[in-house]
Amino acid sequence: MKKTIILLAFVSISAGLFAQTNLKITGGNLKITSDVDIVLQNTKWINNGTVTASDGAVILSGDAAQHTSSVEGTSETAFYNLTINKSANAAELNQNISIANTMSFMGGNFDLNGNNVTLGSSNGTIVGEDETKSFISSNNGVIQKTVNLNMPSNENPGNLGVTITSVANLGSTLIQRGHIAQSVNGTPGILRYYNITPTTNTGLNATVQFAYLDNELNGLSEMDLKLFQENAGLWDDLVLSDSNTITNYFTSSGIGTFSTWTLAGGLSLPVELISFTATPQERIISLNWKSAIETNFDGYELQRSSNGYDFHKIAWVEGNGNLEEAFYQFIDEQIHFNQLYYYRLKMIDLDQSFEFSPVRTAIIKGENEEISVFPNPAERGGSFNVENLYEENIRFLLFNSNGQMIKDLLIESDGILNVKLQGVTAGFFVYRIETSTGIETGKLIVH
Repeated sequence: MKKTIILLAFVSISAGLFAQTNLKITGGNLKITSDVDIVLQNTKWINNGTVTASDGAVILSGDAAQHTSSVEGTSETAFYNLTINKSANAAELNQNISIANTMSFMGGNFDLNGNNVTLGSSNGTIVGEDETKSFISSNNGVIQKTVNLNMPSNENPGNLGVTITSVANLGSTLIQRGHIAQSVNGTPGILRYYNITPTTNTGLNATVQFAYLDNELNGLSEMDLKLFQENAGLWDDLVLSDSNTITNYFTSSGIGTFSTWTLAGGLSLPVELISFTATPQERIISLNWKSAIETNFDGYELQRSSNGYDFHKIAWVEGNGNLEEAFYQFIDEQIHFNQLYYYRLKMIDLDQSFEFSPVRTAIIKGENEEISVFPNPAERGGSFNVENLYEENIRFLLFNSNGQMIKDLLIESDGILNVKLQGVTAGFFVYRIETSTGIETGKLIVH
């Protein structure tokens, strides 16, 4: 049978444990080892000692002002279960805490107030949040959880609200959720952001679903929201694969690396982009776009990426400054066969404010005529040649079936390199070619 202790005013539980409108642990050791609920009605939890909780819950209830319904003290409390059940006003966090099992919301908000909540790596989770009862923050602070993510599929660790899918083994991953608006290229975002820090943070090909609550919109219209990812101090506007402003989420796919994420409204520039296309044509990709009304407008920075995340400038096109429709074209000749390219326009105003266009993709199928690996199959104990027809030096790496790198070579532009196979056993190998514009892979067989 569950036991409930309700603390209203003066309570003395044991030596070193004393409360008068507060539950104060002044140097003793409070152990919560059975299925007991400690209900603090209009009362503070002050921990200046040691708390050991392997079961039960501490519940902050009542209608007192936020500063009189709080968790604080000189010692960090390790709760098993913590519940916020305020009928009026919020509860307040004035010390870092950890929660092994469940952080529950039954009524009212919980203000982080510059402090952190760490969810247990195994069972720590949030339940019951909605737009009337949730974490808020008047002074930063995060809710965080560390979890192993190996080829995750629709995983939402700790019910923090960010759902991750990836073909990669991310390893130990720290996920932090905060509730202070981020400045997104000078524009304030909503009152929610995520920091995602995996051990492996390249080549993730991930999908991220960002969830939010209506009370976090920070005055922004949901119809104007876009998903942004921080990139070297700037924020990239990501192409969406799905969104729903009824159930409150935005989704983006093809993510190469993780960093900080938030939602914000797009900038309103004095240019209207009517269309933007990327069309493969034999050995080139044709980029075409049409705009209407360009006033006080500088021009277009055309950017390209081989992974959908790391974009770099490939051309600058001046704006026409027309009040009517304008047509633009750029031919990208520096392409590789079988490489998927991502393109976007960075549309820049005269005052250097900018906005990104939607992302367009294109690929040219065909044989790679710029790299030749022969003979293939090669003979054990013999050698094979790598011919580089690129107009740049390339890096050639060879991996065995266990993923171990056994060759790491630099091949000069328009050069040919003979690679010895002494000490290499027969089997299947994977080679990787790295250039300034992307990565290509292939198979090598050794008999």
